[in-house]
Parts: sequence; C-alpha cells; structure tokens
Amino acid sequence: MVEFALVLPLMLFLLAMAIDFGRLFYAYVAVENAAKEGAIYGAQNPICATDASASLCPDPQNVEWRVLNEAANLPGLQVTTIECRERASGIAYGDLRSCKDGDTYVVASTFDFQLITPILNDVLGTGLTLQSESQSKVLNEAFDPTPGAAVLKYACVDLGSGCTPIQTPTIDVHDQPVYVVATARETLRYRISVTNIGGQVLTGLTVTDSVPLPFGASGCPALPGSLARNATWTCEYTRQAPNPAVGQPFLLLSNTVEFDALEIDPVPQVAIVKVVPRPAELRVTKNVSPHKLGDDGDGVPRFGDTPTVGVYHPASGGPSVWFYLTVTNTGGIAATGVTVTDTFGALPVNADCPTVPATLDPGAQWSCRYRRTFASSETGAFQNRVEGTATNAPSDHATATVTVFPYSLCTGTDRVVPNLIGLTFSQARTAWTAAGFTTALQPNGHNSSVVVTQNRMPYSCTARSTSGSMTMDPTP
Repeated sequence: MVEFALVLPLMLFLLAMAIDFGRLFYAYVAVENAAKEGAIYGAQNPICATDASASLCPDPQNVEWRVLNEAANLPGLQVTTIECRERASGIAYGDLRSCKDGDTYVVASTFDFQLITPILNDVLGTGLTLQSESQSKVLNEAFDPTPGAAVLKYACVDLGSGCTPIQTPTIDVHDQPVYVVATARETLRYRISVTNIGGQVLTGLTVTDSVPLPFGASGCPALPGSLARNATWTCEYTRQAPNPAVGQPFLLLSNTVEFDALEIDPVPQVAIVKVVPRPAELRVTKNVSPHKLGDDGDGVPRFGDTPTVGVYHPASGGPSVWFYLTVTNTGGIAATGVTVTDTFGALPVNADCPTVPATLDPGAQWSCRYRRTFASSETGAFQNRVEGTATNAPSDHATATVTVFPYSLCTGTDRVVPNLIGLTFSQARTAWTAAGFTTALQPNGHNSSVVVTQNRMPYSCTARSTSGSMTMDPTP
C-alpha cells in the first residue's frame, strides 16, 4: 500500500502527460488540415476569403468557413492569413481580385492549446500556440463578384457557302485598323455573343442592334429570362451590304449591338465592315405594247413586264406597237462609254427617246420609247434585240418579240379592234363601226375631247358583238 501510494502520483502525472500530448497531437493535425482545406478551396475560388468578401460567398462558400469547419472540434481556432502571392516575386497582392492562374494561395491558422497537466501548466504557462501555414497553386483566375457581361460582335462575308464571323477591325503591326472587306450587295453574316462574366445572375435581358434581330429564327434563339454565371447567349443573322454613296471609294459600315440587364449598365459592342462599291453593271430591259404607255390603255404610265405581244393586221394598213427599253446601272460606280444598239436600226432622238448618255451614274436609268408600224405584207414573229455596253462593265441585252397575224385569221364572227387612242369621239365611233363591230362604242367623258384609253386592246381579235368603251380626255 505504501509503495502504491508513492507510485500513484507519478502514474497519474504520466497519464495526464499522455493525455495532453495526445490532445496536442490531435490539435496540431487539425490545425494543419484546416489550413490545407482553406488553401485548396481558396486556390479554386480566390476571391472568396470570407462570407463578407462578396455577395456570392456566403457560408459555406468561403475560405474562412472551410478552415473553421475542418477544425470544428477546436473552438477558438483563428484564421490569421488569407492572401494570394504573385508567382514570380512571391509578394502578396493587396486585392485578391488580382490573383490569377499560377499564383500561390496562402492560408494560415492558429490555435491556443490549453494543458491539463498541473506541473506542465506551471512550467509552460497557460498553454501552447499551434500555427500552420498551407500553400496551394491557383487553378483559375479570380472573379469579380460584381455583376458584369462581356459582349462580342463579329462579322464575315457569306458568298453562299457560309463563313465564320471574326473580329473587325483588328490592328496590324503598324497600329492601323484592318477590316473585313465586302462588296456592296454581298451578304454579311454577324454573330453576337453575350457572356455573364460577373458574380450574379443577370435578369431582365434586352438586346438591341442596328438592324432588327430575328429572335426565334434559326441561329438567333429568343432571349432567356435570365443569364446564369458563365452562361453565354449567341445570335447569328445576315444583312445585305449597302452601296456606298455615289463618288465615295468605300463605306465603313458600323453595326452596333447593345446588351442590357437589370443588374448592369448597357454594354455596347460594334463590328465595322469596309464596304466597297460594286463595279459598273448594266441591266437592259425591253418590252412591247400596242399602247405608248403600256398596260391595257394609254392613260396609265406603267409599261409592265411584257416582252411579247401578238397583233392582227387591220382591214387596211398595218398594226403599230411601241417598244420601251431601259438601261440601268445597277453597280456601284459610274458606267462610262455607254452605247445602246437595237436590231431595228438607229434609235430615234426625241422627247420619248433622248440621246444615250456617255456616262451612267450608279442607280441611274436611261429609257426610250419608239413606235414601229408593220407593213401590210409583214407577218410572222419579229424578234427585236437591244444591247447595252460600257467600257468598264459587261454588256447586257434583252429581246422583245412581236407576232403579227394576217387579217384573214380574224374572220367569221370576229373582228380586229382598231386603235382609238388620240381620235375624237366621232372619229372613234366611225373607226369602231368601220372595223365591223355591231355594238355602239360608249364614251366616258366629254364628247368633244379625244380618246385616252380603250377597254379592248388594239389589234386584238375579238367577237364583233363585243361591247366597247373608251375614256375621253376630261378637258373639253
């Protein structure tokens, strides 16, 4: 008993020491693991130091919470260091938002360990301070917790087989802009890309562009109700490159897009394409009608698109038709050395057919009307060809065909309609009756004026009992 009494205090002391050293080892490992956990999380989320560091870093999405949670059995554990050090110099950034891929993320923690062994407590004081510092390589760039969006707008020239939009302009080695170049009337393909690069979901999205966007069409989906972090919305559409102004060597076509959301200010972006004029380009048309102004009468100044017509010889004389030809410069620069040739011979020069201009500006048009009367012996198909040429443009041509039928083919109960345009009331009725029609010709207007339209096409073959009417000049 005496021996046990002498040995017991020593045994209790040794037991207390063993417990303290066990507790100390556990605390040391916990402090070290907590620092490592914080460093690993911080390397992946550099900006999220504490729950107050950003609106998107509430517990448990921050370094401090990860450290304290890892050592939850050590009340009083403190996180003393959370910093990001520049890779080359090892100097800590003043702002964690400067942290980037490859830098070193550092987390340190401390814990005041309290001893329970009386004698050790007297020797070592109140306890021991355990410290641990852990480092981890940053795996991704720090993000700014404020909301934000990145908007890109690219362009390319689609010649029919598609194209991949690129940035325009770019800057060359001489600090000069380099543009995507298109020719007027070519198809431009644009791509808009909007990415949420901030720390908040974007809502209330709007996108406006220089041209109306085809939302919901292929390549340009409708705007979503919101845009999550790192999410991207894209839209592709096409438009035709306009012509530069006459005399201008090129046009810098700016197409601007602006993206807006409730959480951010509007973000604009522009793509600029250099548009050069098309070469001079001639387009030639030729139409024919029994009426000078075309259509179905002589009072409507619209010739229409009628490159063919069939007429019958009247009982005496020959039918007359009017040819209407145009030469238009559809290119982007002036056509020079312009000439027009017609297979019916030299064109007349008068009020209806002015002299062919030597130069035709972009978009300008020259037109000519002339009349041709067929002799009583002329029947069959007469094809007429007109050709326009220029020294700086390919030539173009058009044809018009008149088929002349003999009077003998309009017999029996049919008769050939006379041309009444320009006749007086009495002359028109006389011509109508002389042609063999049995119905009275009805005037519309003053009997003392001349005919300006008629409801039956001149030189057509129709029943002799058909009704006919004419519109007189409203001026007596």
